[in-house]
Amino acid sequence: MRYVLMMAVWQFVIDLIPASAARVAGVAAVRMSRAQLDETVLGFSAAHAEVLFSKLGRLLPEKPSWSDGLRIWGDEKADDIQVSIDGQAIEGIQF
Repeated sequence: MRYVLMMAVWQFVIDLIPASAARVAGVAAVRMSRAQLDETVLGFSAAHAEVLFSKLGRLLPEKPSWSDGLRIWGDEKADDIQVSIDGQAIEGIQF
Protein backbone atom coordinates (compact mmCIF):
# COMPACT_ATOMS: atom_id res chain seq x y z
CA MET A 1 0.00 0.00 0.00
CA ARG A 2 1.30 3.46 -0.90
CA TYR A 3 0.51 6.70 0.93
CA VAL A 4 0.62 10.20 -0.50
CA LEU A 5 0.95 13.26 1.70
CA MET A 6 -1.16 16.13 0.43
CA MET A 7 -1.22 19.64 1.81
CA ALA A 8 -3.40 22.58 0.99
CA VAL A 9 -1.65 25.78 -0.08
CA TRP A 10 -2.63 27.47 3.19
CA GLN A 11 -0.63 24.88 5.12
CA PHE A 12 2.66 25.95 3.57
CA VAL A 13 4.77 28.14 5.88
CA ILE A 14 7.85 30.16 4.97
CA ASP A 15 10.09 31.50 7.76
CA LEU A 16 11.97 34.70 6.90
CA ILE A 17 15.57 34.75 8.15
CA PRO A 18 18.65 36.77 7.20
CA ALA A 19 20.69 35.26 4.36
CA SER A 20 23.72 35.25 6.67
CA ALA A 21 21.85 32.90 9.04
CA ALA A 22 20.84 30.42 6.33
CA ARG A 23 23.88 28.23 6.88
CA VAL A 24 24.25 24.91 8.68
CA ALA A 25 27.77 23.76 9.55
CA GLY A 26 29.13 26.42 7.17
CA VAL A 27 27.07 25.24 4.19
CA ALA A 28 24.15 27.13 2.60
CA ALA A 29 20.97 25.57 3.95
CA VAL A 30 18.11 24.57 1.70
CA ARG A 31 16.02 23.41 4.64
CA MET A 32 16.37 23.96 8.38
CA SER A 33 14.82 22.16 11.33
CA ARG A 34 12.46 23.98 13.69
CA ALA A 35 15.23 23.93 16.33
CA GLN A 36 17.69 25.54 13.90
CA LEU A 37 15.14 28.22 12.97
CA ASP A 38 14.39 28.88 16.64
CA GLU A 39 18.11 29.49 17.29
CA THR A 40 18.34 32.08 14.49
CA VAL A 41 18.71 35.68 15.66
CA LEU A 42 16.99 38.04 13.23
CA GLY A 43 18.75 41.16 14.50
CA PHE A 44 16.16 43.78 13.49
CA SER A 45 16.71 47.17 15.08
CA ALA A 46 13.64 49.07 16.31
CA ALA A 47 13.89 51.34 13.25
CA HIS A 48 14.10 48.38 10.86
CA ALA A 49 11.11 46.76 12.59
CA GLU A 50 8.97 49.87 12.07
CA VAL A 51 9.92 49.97 8.38
CA LEU A 52 9.03 46.27 8.10
CA PHE A 53 5.66 46.79 9.82
CA SER A 54 4.88 49.72 7.52
CA LYS A 55 5.66 47.66 4.41
CA LEU A 56 3.62 44.70 5.66
CA GLY A 57 0.71 47.10 6.21
CA ARG A 58 0.92 48.08 2.54
CA LEU A 59 0.70 44.42 1.51
CA LEU A 60 -2.10 43.23 3.81
CA PRO A 61 -4.35 44.79 6.46
CA GLU A 62 -3.24 44.27 10.06
CA LYS A 63 -5.75 42.43 12.20
CA PRO A 64 -6.16 42.14 15.97
CA SER A 65 -4.00 39.46 17.55
CA TRP A 66 -4.86 37.07 20.35
CA SER A 67 -1.41 37.62 21.89
CA ASP A 68 0.71 40.62 22.90
CA GLY A 69 3.70 38.82 21.40
CA LEU A 70 2.21 38.40 17.93
CA ARG A 71 1.25 40.79 15.14
CA ILE A 72 -0.79 39.48 12.20
CA TRP A 73 -1.45 40.86 8.73
CA GLY A 74 -3.95 39.30 6.32
CA ASP A 75 -6.26 36.32 6.74
CA GLU A 76 -5.03 33.12 8.41
CA LYS A 77 -7.06 30.93 6.05
CA ALA A 78 -5.85 32.60 2.86
CA ASP A 79 -2.68 34.68 3.08
CA ASP A 80 -1.22 35.88 6.33
CA ILE A 81 2.04 37.14 7.77
CA GLN A 82 2.76 36.60 11.45
CA VAL A 83 5.51 38.39 13.34
CA SER A 84 6.47 37.04 16.78
CA ILE A 85 7.76 39.68 19.18
CA ASP A 86 9.47 39.47 22.56
CA GLY A 87 9.44 42.94 24.09
CA GLN A 88 10.87 45.12 21.31
CA ALA A 89 12.72 42.32 19.53
CA ILE A 90 11.35 40.43 16.51
CA GLU A 91 11.76 36.70 17.17
CA GLY A 92 10.25 35.28 13.99
CA ILE A 93 8.48 36.11 10.76
CA GLN A 94 6.25 33.58 9.00
CA PHE A 95 4.44 33.87 5.71
